[in-house]
Amino acid sequence: MSAPLPDALRARFQKLIEEGLSGRAAALRLKLSPATGARWGLAIRRTGQARAAPQGRPRGKRADISYLQDDFAPFVIGISSVSSP
Repeated sequence: MSAPLPDALRARFQKLIEEGLSGRAAALRLKLSPATGARWGLAIRRTGQARAAPQGRPRGKRADISYLQDDFAPFVIGISSVSSP
């Protein structure tokens, strides 16, 4: 995945939208794709700004494996005693 476009570019885009240009026209003026202009224009109309989406894997909860502890305890104890000097 590529890096998000800079916030300064997003601010310039937002200024053009506030001046009355369409998302497509603002995108073409800043040499962006029309699809990006449409997406950013929609975001500005909905939320008032166009922020970059979060990058990377979503942070989630770890799986609860405590119910497996009793089943695998003999194996884990056996492995830890073998690997210690």
